Formats: sequence, structure tokens, C-alpha cells
Amino acid sequence: MNHIQNELYSLITGEFIEGETELDLLSRRAFAHILRKKAKRLIRQNNYPPLTEEELRQVREYYRGYPSASPLYHRVCKGKNGKFYPEYIPEELYYGYIEPYYSGRVASRYVDNKCDYYRMFAGLKQPELVCMRSKGLWMNGNIQPVTKKEVLKCLQADGEMVLKRAENSEGGAGVHFMAQEDRLKTFCRLIKTIPCDVVVQKALEQHEAYSALHPESVNTLRIMSLLEPDGVHILATCLRIGVGTSRMDNSSSGGFFVGVHDDGRLGGLSIFDSGEKIEKHPDLGYVISEQKIPYVDRAHAYVKKAHPCISRFRLVAWDIALDQEGEPNLIEVNLTLGAIDDVQACTGPLFGTQTKKILKEVFGT
Repeated sequence: MNHIQNELYSLITGEFIEGETELDLLSRRAFAHILRKKAKRLIRQNNYPPLTEEELRQVREYYRGYPSASPLYHRVCKGKNGKFYPEYIPEELYYGYIEPYYSGRVASRYVDNKCDYYRMFAGLKQPELVCMRSKGLWMNGNIQPVTKKEVLKCLQADGEMVLKRAENSEGGAGVHFMAQEDRLKTFCRLIKTIPCDVVVQKALEQHEAYSALHPESVNTLRIMSLLEPDGVHILATCLRIGVGTSRMDNSSSGGFFVGVHDDGRLGGLSIFDSGEKIEKHPDLGYVISEQKIPYVDRAHAYVKKAHPCISRFRLVAWDIALDQEGEPNLIEVNLTLGAIDDVQACTGPLFGTQTKKILKEVFGT
């Protein structure tokens, strides 16, 4: 479907087609319809209780005069973690006004391309680049143009590789793992199905402490940061952990979110995209809140160094993996759509005590 068809589809159904719908180009109204439908579905499926009259009063008082501040999202957050805070940011308000103010969803659609990561974040560790296709032109790992025949030669290197869509890849859409065996055949088959830019990287081998949580997937830190005049502020940190045989840790691929303290301790709430809460890993059986991961401070330092490289986007969600040496590697930068529903449920209000300050900057009141 084209953009107009996607817009109409979302307005009518409250849904979108993952990997096809360009969410950053949807109107505020269409996007709000998607958010409200999801919130209502979570409430219905999980039987989240209504807010009390006092809680409703606090939400209305806190957000008096601001648009799209429905208490529906406070109900979802409280339903997920059992805690009420008036400072929870309603998703419609966040995606409709706050995020566009600090970053701009339309602008991000034309800037967020994994082919450009190696230029934007030059000098910062990323999975090793094998080759990429950018606007129909193939480039090698040194970002020099090559022929298609030379691309196939690049793919003959040892080890597993990952083929990724470079654009519009929310929820892990368009990520394919290619074993060394039959890789050329697999690549030739897959590349015909991807109409946009792509990158091919060597598969990252994660640190043993992260691998122990679910060895089949690379389990990444989701770190949200805000670029301010006095530097980069880390707003929230979560860990995404895979389940089953899935190679992906995304919640939309079956994985779950859990909050992370600055010292690496995992928070008490672990939650699936469905809203289901868990205390133990479904497959491995360990108690999630008893786990501790290393090098969170290194990941925070990485984000603080990387964020000024894209200063046009002041509010960003980063997916960071720790390699075998404990060094942070950028997996993906989400210039928009940072999954604040899961983040807030696991770590509390996104802006905490600075919420009113943020609202004043965005709305001028």
C-alpha cells in the first residue's frame, strides 16, 4: 500500500502493517487511533482496573490545558506495574506533541537509515560491516563502491552474518540471520524480497553475562536519552530479553522488557508486549529480579558520546549490545517511536520530576 492507503487503513482499523506502514509519516490523528486501540485492547485482555476518582482528579489537574492527555494511558501503566504516578506521559501526548518537538517524526523517516550509521557514528563501535546497498549502489565494508560480483566475495568471509533492512524496520522487521553454510544462496533469495536499502553485518557475539539470560538472542539495552544544553541526560534504561528459539529480543518478536538500575540490577517488573507480567524467565527459569548485568555504565557513556552526533534529534531511544569484551555496540538508534509504554511501565514516568519542565518547553505554558 502507498502512504495514503496506509493512512486510511490506520484511521479506519487502528492498525498498521509492520515493516510496510511508514509510521513516521502517519498523521497525528491516525497515530492516535492506533495508540488508543492498543491501550483499550491491553485493558480488556488484562482486565486492568479503572483509576480511582482521586487518581483521575490528579491526572486531569496535572495535564489541565494540554491536548491528548487521556487518563487511558495512566490506567495501562498502573495496570502493568501496580503503581500510579500523575507524571506518566500519555502516549498520545508524547507521540503527538513531545516527540515531534524534540525530534520530528517526519524528519526521522528520511534520516534514520542504518547505511548511514557508520558515517554518523564514526569512531564508535558497531557490528562489523560486511557490505551495504544504498540507493541501488553496493558498498563494501570500507564503504567503497563495489560490483555485485565483489559483494558475493565479501559474503564468503567466515562466521554468521545478519542481513537487515536499513529503513522502516520497526519491531525487528526485515532482520535475517545467515549461516555460513548456503549463505550465498540465502542472500540471493532474500535480497530480492527487500525493496529498500540494506546492510549486512557480521553477527555480534554478546558478553557471557547477557548471553546467559537467553543465548539464542542478542539481548540489548534500550536507553532513552535527552540532549540538553548541559549535556546528555539518561532518562531510562531497560533490558530486552528474548524467549524460546527466537533470535530477536524485541517485544513484538516475543521478548520482554525489564527495567535496569544504574548498578546493573534488573528491576522487579518484567513485561511482555501483551501486558503479561512475569517473575521468571519462561524457558530458563531464573528469577529475573535476582539478576545483575555488567557494564551499564559503559553503555550510558557510549550514548552520551553518540547523542551529540545527531543533535537534530534531541530525544532518542538507543539499542545497545555488549560484546564479548564488554564493549558497547550500537544495534539501532530509534529517532522516534521508542516504546515508552513498556519503558514507563518498567522504570516509572519517563521524565520523572522534570515532567512539568518538559511540558513547559514543548507547549510554552
